[in-house]
Amino acid sequence: MPKFMLALRGNMAEWKALSATEVETLMNHYGAWTESLRKAGRFESGHGLGYKSVQLVPPEKGSKALARLVDGPYVESKEALTGYFVISAESLDEAVEIARGCPALMHGETVEILPTGD
Repeated sequence: MPKFMLALRGNMAEWKALSATEVETLMNHYGAWTESLRKAGRFESGHGLGYKSVQLVPPEKGSKALARLVDGPYVESKEALTGYFVISAESLDEAVEIARGCPALMHGETVEILPTGD
C-alpha cells in the first residue's frame, strides 16, 4: 500500500505560548488520532520535531570542500516544520481524507501531504 508523509507546519512561537493545559489537550487529541490510525492499520510513524537543528550547506559549485555545518534554526518565515506522520493509504485522495482528521488543523497548522518513494 502506498505511503504518504503528512508534514505539519506551524508557528513555533504560538506553540511556545500555549498553556500547559492547552498543550495537554492538544497532545490528547494527537494521541487519540494516532491510536485511531494504528487500529485502522494506517499509522507508519510520526514525531514532533524540536526547535534546535543543524544544517549541512553544500560547498560552492566546483569546490572540493566538504559540506559546511551550520547551527539553526533556519526558518526565516513564521512557519516551521513542527512534526510529521507517515501513513499508508490506497491513494492520494484517501491520504487527504485521513489528513483532514489531523489535530494540527485544530490549532492553525497546515498539513502538507507528500507521497513517499515507497
